[in-house]
Amino acid sequence: MAGEEGLEPPNAGTKTRCLTTWPLPNASVIITDLPLLANACVVLNIRTTKAARRVYNSPMVKDAIVKFDTNMTAFVQHWPAWLQMPMLVITNVGQPAVMAFVAAAIGFWAWQHASMRIVYAMGTGVLAMGANTILKHYVHRTRPDTLYVSNMYFKTSSFPSGHSFGATVILGLAAYLAFKYLPAPWTYAVPAFLILFILAVGISRVYVGAHYPTDVIAGWGLGAVVVALIIVFVKP
Repeated sequence: MAGEEGLEPPNAGTKTRCLTTWPLPNASVIITDLPLLANACVVLNIRTTKAARRVYNSPMVKDAIVKFDTNMTAFVQHWPAWLQMPMLVITNVGQPAVMAFVAAAIGFWAWQHASMRIVYAMGTGVLAMGANTILKHYVHRTRPDTLYVSNMYFKTSSFPSGHSFGATVILGLAAYLAFKYLPAPWTYAVPAFLILFILAVGISRVYVGAHYPTDVIAGWGLGAVVVALIIVFVKP
């Protein structure tokens, strides 16, 4: 954000903790940056999917993925049975609807403090979650044959994990904002907690039988790329 006239916070070069002093960004942020970023996310998803399909069609790669998914699923699902309830709680908290609510809450708070770049960042994150849903239908990978999947109210395709993607994007942005704006020791404690929760959400999806491990890894990876794009282009 440094170097943009009218957008640089006071005391540049140090962490800015007060958002109320930030002026409204130029309207070009909405007109140019955000549509380009949304388009980049969609193109990235489509190209990644096409490349992944070409690689996956190789028998050797397909066998390796199946072996990896089988072994990792067996490893995670053999964890102690008392983890069942905590994992269900984590997987429910990490669902995309909750992440959208978290994004809206952060966006509303930022709007009240005249920090519109954070509003745009959270809005772009929610749009990316929608793009991920489209990607899931495009890939159309069947979910694991488990009791959890059979009891799901809304059944979507498996790849990539929407929970993992949404949690990575929204909580990843929240972790970045916490690191940037919160005072010590929260500047480290909150991001660390959020990152651990992102990992827990993905693991919970494998534990309860909702996804294959590669679905979760893809959700984490694509989500991290989207967070990086938002930070670079929107500059929250």
